[in-house]
Amino acid sequence: MSPVKTRFVEFLIISAVTLLLLEIGLRMVESLQYRAVQFETYKRIYSDERDKPYLFGLKPNINVKLEKGLYDYTIVTNAKGLRETRNYDQLDRSVIFLGDSVVEGSAVENNETMSAVFMQKTGITTLNFGVGGSNTVQEYFYLQEKFRESYNSKLIVLGFCLNDLDGNRYRRFFDPQSGNWRLHDYLEPDGRISGMTLPSEAQVPVMSAPVQSSGVLSSVKNFLKEFRVFVVPYELFRSIQSKNRSDHSDPKVSEEDLAMTSIYLEKIKNFSKQNGAEFTVVILPYESQLHKDYAPNGRLQDQLIPILKSLNIPYIDLHEPMRRVVKAAPNEHWFHDEAHPMKIGHQFIGTFLADEFSKRYPKIFSY
Repeated sequence: MSPVKTRFVEFLIISAVTLLLLEIGLRMVESLQYRAVQFETYKRIYSDERDKPYLFGLKPNINVKLEKGLYDYTIVTNAKGLRETRNYDQLDRSVIFLGDSVVEGSAVENNETMSAVFMQKTGITTLNFGVGGSNTVQEYFYLQEKFRESYNSKLIVLGFCLNDLDGNRYRRFFDPQSGNWRLHDYLEPDGRISGMTLPSEAQVPVMSAPVQSSGVLSSVKNFLKEFRVFVVPYELFRSIQSKNRSDHSDPKVSEEDLAMTSIYLEKIKNFSKQNGAEFTVVILPYESQLHKDYAPNGRLQDQLIPILKSLNIPYIDLHEPMRRVVKAAPNEHWFHDEAHPMKIGHQFIGTFLADEFSKRYPKIFSY
């Protein structure tokens, strides 16, 4: 072998070893960070249900306090694993709040969540179907599993957190060993789970021409998403880029992500209709968005709204209502972090939705 080829091979070996060591180091740092933010406690809260298409949920009949970390609150569930203090069976009517950790109510007590506030304001039994770490895909299957005809649900409200826009092409499961969420699989371009036969209505994609990605390109993307060596610098670059953008626009989401979001929003809509319930989406803003001045169509929400309109799904965009109240009371502790509201935030959202829905759906709220 020539000296040039020898040096080149040595360079490749050194580079590979360096990347491997960096990967190990980053994962060790993340592992330590996870323990610091109560991932050990999460093992007592979240279930490993990989035999179900939603993969995980809240464990039933738990009363777990999160403390001495980023959070300080108690999470209580009923026998069905819903974040409720009571077991419900036969109801004359109810409203379901579906979503991820924002709806579940990370950082607040059971009686302080937006769904609990909504029930206090309306007097209608409101069921919290929120599960931290889930996405729209898993929320659809979770709704199917937990829904009961005896609940007589008249309205299903999906709290849509904006990170789902670029997180609906895959499913994550809860790893009981690490207390963390891990990648489980990627969905097929038409929304199917590989090797799984869905109900007939779910087999029909809502896109007239589903986005097909190159097999090689898709594999490379999936490979890179697993390695922190590539993901951490990319996320840092995206963060810096977002702060430096002169037009104050949020990053764009891929057509594949938008297509998958559309498919599963329609599935939830169809499920609601089949069970005699209205369906609506509440778009939950990030805390940082409330302090920005955006260019036209520059928000992440502006990539979701055309999908909702095309599917004839009613929605409430909380960006401007929340921006007004946050601006009027800047010293209040509205958010725990970028996405999760504190008690005052849930109080506002629950009250606002109670007022808004009583106007939109008078038949539901008038008896």
